Amino acid sequence: DNPFEEGEQFILELVLPGLPDTMAIRCEVVWARKKGEEPGQASGMGVKFVEIAAEDEQTLKNYISP
Repeated sequence: DNPFEEGEQFILELVLPGLPDTMAIRCEVVWARKKGEEPGQASGMGVKFVEIAAEDEQTLKNYISP
């Protein structure tokens, strides 16, 4: 209901089912919508990865497109 503000950065701790390790990925908010801000639209935010370890990037790519 209360997403971060556009431009804010944070560390996303991502755990993928079936994999033992947690990935720590620096993200930046590229859009954010608070509850009730736009009628008929859910609250939320879109993020982009701004820093990810090469090993984690490869693991994520392999996980999404085996």
